[in-house]
Amino acid sequence: MTHSPPQLIARGDINVSRFVMMDSTVDHGGLQATTNAKIIGILHDGGRVPPIPGTGTVLGAALGDSLRLYGNGDICLLTYGGTIKAGDYLNSDTNGKGTAIASTGVKHIGAIALQGGVSGDIKLVQVTIMPSADGVGANANS
Repeated sequence: MTHSPPQLIARGDINVSRFVMMDSTVDHGGLQATTNAKIIGILHDGGRVPPIPGTGTVLGAALGDSLRLYGNGDICLLTYGGTIKAGDYLNSDTNGKGTAIASTGVKHIGAIALQGGVSGDIKLVQVTIMPSADGVGANANS
């Protein structure tokens, strides 16, 4: 069963299909997630303007925009920030991209990969927001 994510306002630029975290400095604010952030959802995969081939990253939200987020249990697209195998638990890199969780250290899980891929790929994941203590929630395929 899916749960509706909170209604947030962008507190800066956020690229499509990236992890989003709360902005602790303001109520109802969201930011593109940073390394091992507490994930609140994944930004939709539609850009603010139609994509122009060859221009690179597509902006999904800018300062002041309402965020359309996928929440716990939803299946959506996420940009990968490294080599991922189907079944890997994912958290955020410095740019909100999904990275496979190492087996040690406290990590915040944001999704489970449904498809394998490499850095820059945009693949299907299931949003799975939960904390993970040291060694718990290590990659399923390790």
